[in-house]
Amino acid sequence: MITSINNQNVIREKKLSPTFISVSHYSDGGYFDFYRTIVMAFKWLSVFVLIDDSTVSQHYFIVSRIVVQGLSAIPNQTVTVRHIQKPLSIQFQKALREFQSVSRVLLFFGRAEHARSLLINALSLNMTDGEYVYITTECFVYPLFYGTLDWRYGDENDKIARDAFESLLVIRPVDFNETLPPGGAMDPAELSRRALSNYNFSLPLTEQPLPNLIAPYLSMEMFAQVLNESFVKYGSSSLNDGRHLAGMFINKTFDTFVGKIVIDGFGQRTVDFTLSGFDATNRTFSPFLFMNTKTGETRVLRDFFWIKGKTWPPRNKPKCGFSGDSWDCRTTTNTLLSGFLPAFPIMTLLALFALFCCYRSHYLSEKASSSYILWRLDEVLLLPAQQTVSHGDT
Repeated sequence: MITSINNQNVIREKKLSPTFISVSHYSDGGYFDFYRTIVMAFKWLSVFVLIDDSTVSQHYFIVSRIVVQGLSAIPNQTVTVRHIQKPLSIQFQKALREFQSVSRVLLFFGRAEHARSLLINALSLNMTDGEYVYITTECFVYPLFYGTLDWRYGDENDKIARDAFESLLVIRPVDFNETLPPGGAMDPAELSRRALSNYNFSLPLTEQPLPNLIAPYLSMEMFAQVLNESFVKYGSSSLNDGRHLAGMFINKTFDTFVGKIVIDGFGQRTVDFTLSGFDATNRTFSPFLFMNTKTGETRVLRDFFWIKGKTWPPRNKPKCGFSGDSWDCRTTTNTLLSGFLPAFPIMTLLALFALFCCYRSHYLSEKASSSYILWRLDEVLLLPAQQTVSHGDT
C-alpha cells in the first residue's frame, strides 16, 4: 500500500503494516528529531508547549503529541503543556503569564493567525524583548488548512505584529517547489488550467502546487521504478508479491521529477527541515539552520542576529531566576539583610535571656546579703570613745 498521507504510528509498526509505504511531504518523526536537535543544541532545559484545540487541522495535534512525548524523555528536560480552547486574548495572556514563570521557550501548535494573536498579546505584556523565544511550525503554505503566517493582515495590529514577529521562529519542511521544472505537469499555471478545464475546479496560483497533490504523482513514478527494477531482476512472478515490492522501497533513494526522494528503513519518506527567523530588514522569514533528516546533521545557512543585537540563543533561565529572587542577583546590602532578618528573632531571644540571667543574679545577690546582715550603722554614727578617769576616796 502506497499512500501520500503520513501516519507514523502505523507505518513504523511493521507487524501491523508490512507493506505500508508513505511518500507524504512531511514525517512526524522528522519533526521530533528537529525539535529535539534545536532544544538540545541551544541548551533549553525548560520548554512551554501551548496547543490550540480550536484548530481543525490534525497536523498540529499529531506533531505536538510526538514532540511532547519525545522531549519529555530527554534527561533533565522540563516540559509544561497547556491547551487553549478558544484563541482569545484572555486565554493567551493567562497562558503567557504561566509561561513567564516556568520557561523562556514557547512551542506553539496552532493556526498561523492564532500564532499572530499570541505574539501581539506577548508584546502587550513586554514579553518580546529578546528574553523569550516563540517557535511555531508551518507544514506548507495552504491558508485554508493552516492560515497565513504573516504580520500583514491589513488591520490596526499590523505594526504591533511586525515588531512582535521578531521573537518568532518557524520550523518548516524543506519546500521542493523550486525544483519543479517549468512547463511540466506540475507547473502552477498548467495545474490551474487543467483543474478548471477538466474538473471545473478553481485552483489559484497562490495555493499551489500543493505538496499533497505532488505526493500522488511521486507515488506512481516511484512505484513504476520499483516494478521495472523487480521485473528485470526477479522476473514477472515477483510483481505479485506485495512484501517483496514493499521491501524494495526500504532505504532507497529515487530520482524523480522533483529531485531525489529518500525512503527510510520504515518505508517512510524523509524530509529535511529548516529553522527560520524573522528578517527585520526584509520583514519576512528566512531560514538560518538546516537539518538533514537522514543523517541527523545540521548546518548553519547564514548569520542570525537576535532582537536588537541581543545574545543568541537566549538563556534557558533568567540570571535572577523565573521569580527574580535568585542569589546571583542579590546586592551586598540585600544579602546582608536577607541573612540578618531570618536571624533577628533568634538574636532577640538570646538578648532577652541574657538580661534575665543578669537580673536573676543581681536579685539572688541582694537576697543573700539581707539574710546574714541583720543591722547596719551609718558611718556618721560611729564616734570615737571618750576616756573616763575615775577618782577613789581619799
